[in-house]
Amino acid sequence: MKHYPYFVYDLVLLLFFILIIPVVSMVLDLMPFAIASPIVFVILFVSSIGKIKDFRESVKDVKGLTWESKFLSLGTLIFNYKRQKIEYHSFVKERRNRIISVIYCISMKGKGKDFQIINHGDELFGEFVTSGDKKSVNSIKKLVSGFNAKYRIESITRANGVLEILVNLRFRDEKPGPEKLNEMTGFLSELLEFSVNLKKKLK
Repeated sequence: MKHYPYFVYDLVLLLFFILIIPVVSMVLDLMPFAIASPIVFVILFVSSIGKIKDFRESVKDVKGLTWESKFLSLGTLIFNYKRQKIEYHSFVKERRNRIISVIYCISMKGKGKDFQIINHGDELFGEFVTSGDKKSVNSIKKLVSGFNAKYRIESITRANGVLEILVNLRFRDEKPGPEKLNEMTGFLSELLEFSVNLKKKLK
């Protein structure tokens, strides 16, 4: 089901603002709420559409990538890249002083012994703490260090047959221009390439 990323979220909002609130408001004789509810939904929906367009612009030039929404998920996408099925989603970690910290999550099936790599370092110096299978960790050290030098890796985990990679980016709280969308295209391309190469190293 190829669609925009947050279609289930928008459906929930639609039901809430157009059906639930107006009905409850009319029962309680609160007509202003019943009238305002659809207007609030339209405002939120227009904002969401803007984010959807930005997302489409940022992924359209990633070579070899096709994607679709994961049904009944809140923003999780299924990427198909170089014969790999990859689940992708992102979420805001924090907002501070007009800076937004966003976590990008990649997960895919990955057989092998469990391990975990966590970055406890600051912005300049990565300080990785590892646990689990040492052979797996040692096999990807160079690859991880190289990627982390450009984009901050929060953690890499393989558990119960699932390989998960979390990467952190920070942005100014403003509408992204063409340059920022191009940068996001580059980031997503490198993130996907890194993820596929990481999985190959771990075989």
